[in-house]
Amino acid sequence: MSSTNATIGPATKVGDSLCGMCDKQLQDTINDIDEMLHYALAEGLQLPETARKQLAELCYGPSDQDKATLPSAASVERYNTALEVHGALSRLIAPATPTTLLATPRQGYAWRQQWPIYLLLVFGVLCLIAFVFSAAFHPATSPTDPIQWWNLLMLFTAAGLGASFYGLYTAYKYITERTYDPIYNLVYIIRFVLGLTSGTILGYFGHDLLKAGSQLSSSVLAMLGGYSAEAVSQILQRMADTLVTLVRGNNDDVLKAKLETSDNKNKQLLTQCKGEAQKPLQAARDAAVAKGADPSVVASIQKAIDALLK
Repeated sequence: MSSTNATIGPATKVGDSLCGMCDKQLQDTINDIDEMLHYALAEGLQLPETARKQLAELCYGPSDQDKATLPSAASVERYNTALEVHGALSRLIAPATPTTLLATPRQGYAWRQQWPIYLLLVFGVLCLIAFVFSAAFHPATSPTDPIQWWNLLMLFTAAGLGASFYGLYTAYKYITERTYDPIYNLVYIIRFVLGLTSGTILGYFGHDLLKAGSQLSSSVLAMLGGYSAEAVSQILQRMADTLVTLVRGNNDDVLKAKLETSDNKNKQLLTQCKGEAQKPLQAARDAAVAKGADPSVVASIQKAIDALLK
């Protein structure tokens, strides 16, 4: 009996640990399902019919019959109906989703959901005031250093104006259509900082980067750069590619060498294929000659061999 207990004891512990591990994996799976379901419902996505039924059975299955206030079958049907209604309403309000509707209420202010917009409003107003102030009180007759500082201030505030204008104008369309999604809140901040940086770069170095930039003032270039950070990125990328080309040299020689190597390989492969194809023709010609075939047949085979070798 003692030997039997010694044998069963460890196995029971191992079985318990496996069951515990399976229970944990099942709970993790259910947590993942809950997270994905929350995302799908918040985004207004419609669940397939099979998934709805299986989800209803998972939530209100027979194991939970004693805990549910409604019978199990009624609970499953009720939950499945709720998901169907949710999908139908989601299709009706598209492109808006439940998430965007909560972020753009009809009454009141959604401070937590739209906090980047309020920051852009504050920064936009501050940049506007600073730009008007720096433009109105520009010390044209002061020494060089103060003029440089005032010019930098004008460039910075002009870039801020362009960046904030782009962000506010973009958000305005989403808010009026009630499609503003808080998931992109950080994108608005990143885009504003990119616009501020790129606008300052283009305003300060614009006359060197663009030949046509001499026709525009630095503040105008800064405002354009703040509004379109992508344009500044393309300009800098083009200059970087030009610099790399100057350092590496022209790639025509490298491409020409690669083409020559490829042509040589193709010629070798073609010659090899012709040699393989010539063998059965040569054998057929030799057999025809040995059997005393009609000379016209031998000539035809030889003609095919000659055409192959061209």
